[in-house]
Amino acid sequence: MQDQLIQLLKSNKAYLSGQEISRQFKISRAGIWKNIEELRKHGYAIEAVPNLGYTLKSVPDKLFPREIQSGLKTKILGQKIMHYETTETTMCPAFECGLKDEDEGI
Repeated sequence: MQDQLIQLLKSNKAYLSGQEISRQFKISRAGIWKNIEELRKHGYAIEAVPNLGYTLKSVPDKLFPREIQSGLKTKILGQKIMHYETTETTMCPAFECGLKDEDEGI
């Protein structure tokens, strides 16, 4: 739901009312607000203005999977993105994927 909400806010340069967003996602305005708050905790700057609605001011300076995938136009690569806050080496997760016989393109 949060991925779709970010996409909706990114695709609209104007403010979107909470009522319009809740209609599109078929959840309450309180549900929209809770999702907005979660996104803010992850670094998304979302402005809320009474009688106007919500608008996305900026995205976090961290590369979250949703930010990477939103720019991809690929059919295989990037369909599943592994995200770690820290790792000793990228070879460890890659080796584990090989052992699990993960799909191509992770």
